[in-house]
Amino acid sequence: MEKQQGFSTIEFIIGSVMMTFIIFFPIAAEMQMHTVYQMEQELNRTLQMAAVQGGITPKIQRVTIQHLEEKGIEGVAFTANTTFSRVPRGKLIHVGIVAERPRKSLYRSVMALIGGEDIESDTFTVQGTIMSERLQ
Repeated sequence: MEKQQGFSTIEFIIGSVMMTFIIFFPIAAEMQMHTVYQMEQELNRTLQMAAVQGGITPKIQRVTIQHLEEKGIEGVAFTANTTFSRVPRGKLIHVGIVAERPRKSLYRSVMALIGGEDIESDTFTVQGTIMSERLQ
């Protein structure tokens, strides 16, 4: 009796799917985290500007949205609990930034490849608080 060597079609398909997942999942996850990192950087810059002004002004809103859109982050908005009014020195200023997740992403595709679930949220959200340094 002769032994056959090699892979069956099913073994090849399963192996191919697993290798594709192993190769692309870290890249896809890093792309998602990179977007959050860029948003956190812009949040810190926005908090610093807001501290000097005593709150989020329309100019700060425009600059923040423009910077994020230049980085390819779309659908940027501020959360409802963002401090838009001017507050005196020593009071807290809260800033929350929300951006849409891309509808088509590598992460979504990789998770679909293995039958996994995508992240439930359709947005990225970053929030922070800083003390007002506004001079009266």
